Amino acid sequence: MSTSVILPSNRHNAMQYQPSPLHSNKGMKPCQDAKRNGSFVTTLPYELVSEIFTMLSMKQTVQCIQICQSWRSFILSWGGLWRELSDSTCDFVRDLAPYKHHLQGRQVKTLSLHVRKRRKQNKEINFLYLHNCSQVQTADLHCGFPGRSFMRLLRLIGPSLRVLQLRVHTSPSPDITLDLILRGCTSLEHLTIYTAWSVPLYNVDTLKWNFTEHPRLASFSMYMHGRTGNMPLGHLLQSLPCLRRISINPYDFRDTNAVLQSLYQCGPALETIHFGYDSKTWTGGPISGIGLRQFLLGELTGVDESNIIPFIRKHHRTLQVIDMKFVQKLTNETTAHMAMLPFPCLQRISLGMIDVAQKQLVMHDLSSFLRGAPNLEKIHLYALPTATDTIFRLLGGLHHLHTLEVAFCDDVTPDALLQFIYHSATEQRLKRLSLQGMDAVNNIVLNAINAKLFHLETLDVSECLSINDAGLHLFSRSL
Repeated sequence: MSTSVILPSNRHNAMQYQPSPLHSNKGMKPCQDAKRNGSFVTTLPYELVSEIFTMLSMKQTVQCIQICQSWRSFILSWGGLWRELSDSTCDFVRDLAPYKHHLQGRQVKTLSLHVRKRRKQNKEINFLYLHNCSQVQTADLHCGFPGRSFMRLLRLIGPSLRVLQLRVHTSPSPDITLDLILRGCTSLEHLTIYTAWSVPLYNVDTLKWNFTEHPRLASFSMYMHGRTGNMPLGHLLQSLPCLRRISINPYDFRDTNAVLQSLYQCGPALETIHFGYDSKTWTGGPISGIGLRQFLLGELTGVDESNIIPFIRKHHRTLQVIDMKFVQKLTNETTAHMAMLPFPCLQRISLGMIDVAQKQLVMHDLSSFLRGAPNLEKIHLYALPTATDTIFRLLGGLHHLHTLEVAFCDDVTPDALLQFIYHSATEQRLKRLSLQGMDAVNNIVLNAINAKLFHLETLDVSECLSINDAGLHLFSRSL
């Protein structure tokens, strides 16, 4: 069984040396080693030196200016110094003041603002205007701006933005915010708007939604935690003709069935639909235009299956990921349609907490479904009473399966697990196996896993009460 060691790789911790304070550049002299042997910034290729300094944060890079003349000369002329401005790593208004004549604002491509104090926000915006930081492509704003300050910031960086993330956004209201973004950020491709539960609620019934058509927005994520009121999702989708990926929170909408209907009717070009509580954010990825590829639903209540089945029937040949967990009122009607259709491109399936009134019928449907999805690579079954010995025998025949997660499925026997483990396809390809809370996992099954699954990298047998201390001790000794 192979093991792996993951070493930390954090660019902000890459440098432990702490040079002199940022503004103590008086009396700085060239390094003696640089005179005698040549500093590495003058002897190594430019691309390699640039890569070295790229591993540091802006604060650490500015500190390196204090080392010697050769370092100072290189860093101040290196365009990568100004690639990112973030007030979470340093106070760039204060720390960059000594180098204001060297600052090349148009080279700033990434901007991250976390300051909450209004006075400090105005200073940072004034700094951006003073140095003409008008070519920012990625902005991550972790603070609420007053409406006037937000508009002023968008006037500067909006036309060049491609990725925008608003975190803990409080002001202006979401309808005004979205309208400002769609109007002012004409090159925007990826947008995320997030508000925490702790933000006070306002009267959502007074929101007036007005969507300007946007020619380039490809992905949209919104998690406002019940602060969108009567937002007309269908009108938003119609104003975004290039939208390919959408991620929305069910708690933002009063009628989940109406949301699913809008997604089906007004989003024919969507490639990814995520309608669940856990947030998803995209910062890139190819757009193929082949149809719906990812269909993810989670924590939905009161859903009518007639609004889910049309997605499966229409896109079964292009779907690559299906994730349906904690969807109330999801029954054997959905699995029956899945059993009748082929899924030639499907790579990942997650099913959990399905209401099964007819257990044997659903088990037969899942068996037929697995036969029609031969290219499955990842399978996750959670608290699914239809996950029986028959299902596990079919799983052993999936020649592309490398990840299997089965949790709290009580109807599986140890014999079925052993047959799955000893199957040749399982032995050769399985890399990650999770059997959390499975009573069928005992000492014999654990020893079989150790003996046969040579390529296994991750194993989870937590809450498996049939394993005793002797079995764990024997397993740990063989690692």
